[in-house]
Amino acid sequence: AKGISFGILYDSTEKSVAELYGLDLQETIDMFNNFYQEHHWIYGWKMEMKEMARQRGYVEAPHGRRRRFPIFDLYRNEQGWYDENLVPREHRSMIADALRQSSNAPIQGIASDAANIGAYNLLRYIK
Repeated sequence: AKGISFGILYDSTEKSVAELYGLDLQETIDMFNNFYQEHHWIYGWKMEMKEMARQRGYVEAPHGRRRRFPIFDLYRNEQGWYDENLVPREHRSMIADALRQSSNAPIQGIASDAANIGAYNLLRYIK
């Protein structure tokens, strides 16, 4: 369950999660589908982060931490919008990587900030 949850949050494919944990592919697909049925808002949020990355060139965590993705700025049309049709074939894997990272970056940012706050409070306590 933990592997499926992290696989979904890190935008892994069903196939990669199945291979990593030695699971049956169809069973893994079913688990992904069950997860999204139970937590349907997560899928929408991930798509929202990906669209934010495409159109703004960054994603933002709820507390304001930003992760920039300048690759999307390279492929903007005359109106300034990201246009997938402008991406050359050899750069599509870089775009896919940036999209995977865009839904993960806010989660990592929150976790990093929480760890930093905890370390700061621990230091204050020790002093």
